[in-house]
Amino acid sequence: MTTLNLKTGREEISWECPIQLLKTATLAGEIRAVSASDALNCPTGSLDLKELAEDADNVAILVPDITRSWQDIPAMCSAIRKGLEETGIDKVTWVIAAGQHRKMSVAEEETVLGKGRRPNDNVFCHVSRENIVDTGKITSRGTPVKVERHVFEADLVVLLGGICYHDLAGFAGGRKIIIPGVSARESVQANHRLGLVEKRFHEKVKVGELEENPVALDMEEYARIFLADKKSFLLNVVTDAMGRPYSYVTGDAFKAWERGVREAEALQTIWIDELADVAIVSCGGYPYDLDLYQATKALTAVYDGLRQSGGIVLVAGLEEGMGTPVFDRFMRLAMDNFDAAIDELEEDFTIPAYIATKTVYELKNRKCALVTQNKDVAFPGLITNDVKEALRHVAGTNFEGKALFVPTGNAVHVKIKEV
Repeated sequence: MTTLNLKTGREEISWECPIQLLKTATLAGEIRAVSASDALNCPTGSLDLKELAEDADNVAILVPDITRSWQDIPAMCSAIRKGLEETGIDKVTWVIAAGQHRKMSVAEEETVLGKGRRPNDNVFCHVSRENIVDTGKITSRGTPVKVERHVFEADLVVLLGGICYHDLAGFAGGRKIIIPGVSARESVQANHRLGLVEKRFHEKVKVGELEENPVALDMEEYARIFLADKKSFLLNVVTDAMGRPYSYVTGDAFKAWERGVREAEALQTIWIDELADVAIVSCGGYPYDLDLYQATKALTAVYDGLRQSGGIVLVAGLEEGMGTPVFDRFMRLAMDNFDAAIDELEEDFTIPAYIATKTVYELKNRKCALVTQNKDVAFPGLITNDVKEALRHVAGTNFEGKALFVPTGNAVHVKIKEV
């Protein structure tokens, strides 16, 4: 037997796995770990931050919200603030790019900003229905460019974030801090609706896909339109296969991000030699598994490493349950009447509704189980607090196949090696 350590919420459980595990590997190469401060000295495709800030009167720094705390956001905030202060800038506007997530508390704002915040600074948490400016511009796919007022009024916009695999955008980071980060609900819905075509989920809207992914392509166009008349600077962290900050990219909002994507692919791809019959995946603990809405990313991480009907055991703490009322309602609706969920999704598209409905769709032909202490959730499979029971449900009692074990599902993506 092999001892597996599974993070769930703020705790960790050890479990003796009775079945054979596939070998896994990463191909990180020679990527060098650097700090956020060091990265500011070697921007990609851009002037450095000090030069950009020389004549800036209004600086807006876009900051990920508390659900992205795995990015060690305070370290990036401190590095940016130090760099700006060296140019004489003593007041900035911090905009928490909450997208369509809940508004953060004052304590959470302090946690995110850390030592980067100064007494004279302004801090705003973006709310997608409030304080929006319509630029009058629109993407070629029909997404109206509507953004938060303080970001619109800035003459230098600093983009913080983290680059990792993402189930809608292909990869997170970069342009995502603008849309959905600080954009209007209408804009976000229009962009994400591109993932649904005639009651079907678009096959190219998936983890790791950029070139033919309409959601990703629209995000990039939207960000380019908005930033065309502004100075901008990007600082993004790239995490390793354990979800820990490893390297940083800085500079041009698009060229630096593209470099970060290449690093993310090397650091975060888990390679296997053959497809697995069962996957045992933990999100990686808090905050990755804060709620089921966030935890579904661990499911998408393993689909490409499983046989078509391969089963999944998902381990997640779910401190905040389902995450949003909309996600909760659509998960239950899709489990009860999938066609009704699709019809309603087409009529009034929202991101949580899309993720919930697609999760049910992707699990419909698989045996699956959710291991959690929070029983007040909905899931299209067994819900239990016992890993052994979950594995019996998914694999049966006489399992002879091989299992894939992924301890940090929200931070990686599994791929099979091409022969």
